[in-house]
Amino acid sequence: MNDTKSGIKIDRVTSWADSTVDYILRDKNAFSNLVRVTSHDYHTYTHSVNASVLGLLFGKYLGFSQDSLRSLGTGLLLHDFGKVEVPLDILNKSSKLTTEERKIVAKHPEAGIALLEKEDNIIKESLVVVAQHHENFDGTGYPHGIGGNEIQLFGRVSRIIDTYDAITTKRAYKEVLKPFSALLEMREAMINCFDMELFKEFICFDLLPKN
Repeated sequence: MNDTKSGIKIDRVTSWADSTVDYILRDKNAFSNLVRVTSHDYHTYTHSVNASVLGLLFGKYLGFSQDSLRSLGTGLLLHDFGKVEVPLDILNKSSKLTTEERKIVAKHPEAGIALLEKEDNIIKESLVVVAQHHENFDGTGYPHGIGGNEIQLFGRVSRIIDTYDAITTKRAYKEVLKPFSALLEMREAMINCFDMELFKEFICFDLLPKN
């Protein structure tokens, strides 16, 4: 992802998603094993991989088809691809961003779409995740400020997944939240962001036994 001129390895990404989907569908212990691995070493598994694994597990819980899981998993792997266009001093800033810096970061969904649309073998449904993972259900999100069912299903799912992984992962400027505290914050401080029915399903999914 650091060198967009060398070509985006879409085939590798979709192959990873396929393999992970197969594993989740085949192995009854996939939930426990994958959550344990991704929680153990964040430096090994980036936010995008964490989000993809979590999204695949949630998609399976919702009853998505294998093709839909493949598209969702690929989209979540690539959802922050546009951040290659954001200066590293902003991405790695240890304090809260200024208004101007937030505007720069907010351009990453459109930047990701612009980069990925050049790829012939990108799954079109996966681009929905890239484009809509910061759109809020009440229409206050970005980049287009759409809301409700204008946001496609993958966009509504990815908004929940992206947020949950972000606030349960330690960052330089914010302490990590435990799963229950994260769900509480999402419900009390961010509920405008999410499709409430999907969020209720996510709570049920997240509270499933992990062992």
